[in-house]
Amino acid sequence: MRGMNRFLCGKHMKAGHTDYGLGADGGTHFLEFTYNNNKSWWNVHMHSLFFGPEKLDRLKETSTHVEVEGELLLQKENKGRSCSALAKLGYGARYTLDYCEPHELDQIIKYSSKVAYVTKPFKAPKHMMPEVEEFMYTNPRLSRPFGRNQYKIDLLPDAYGEETFIEKR
Repeated sequence: MRGMNRFLCGKHMKAGHTDYGLGADGGTHFLEFTYNNNKSWWNVHMHSLFFGPEKLDRLKETSTHVEVEGELLLQKENKGRSCSALAKLGYGARYTLDYCEPHELDQIIKYSSKVAYVTKPFKAPKHMMPEVEEFMYTNPRLSRPFGRNQYKIDLLPDAYGEETFIEKR
């Protein structure tokens, strides 16, 4: 995780010096386990939600908006890309990256902390529940904050560009 945090936050070691590029100010990583019943294996992957002043300068966005005939609203397609730097950190090279607009930030924080990744770390059929329970008995940390999200009280930019106090528990 430390390597991923440095990667997202823009602190890289390059040829003996640290390169501070544009990156994330903070966020949270969420581990998710999805069981593939057809192949009998677990797909362990990570979702990272992060915020920063600008788009990352080292990963390209993977989503596009597509106009569908007869539809009023555009639909979003999210296709994966590869990044060799992620593979060097021990992750798979494949990733998807979707940015939110500034006015969506408050909604994204609420969604990610209350519903999305925190409450559904496992997707598995019922016959796998004993294995999930055994794993959970070891008390793993399935989410990890980084950067400014590590503090008990933090200032996060709200949708209007002003700072908002958020108390973390």
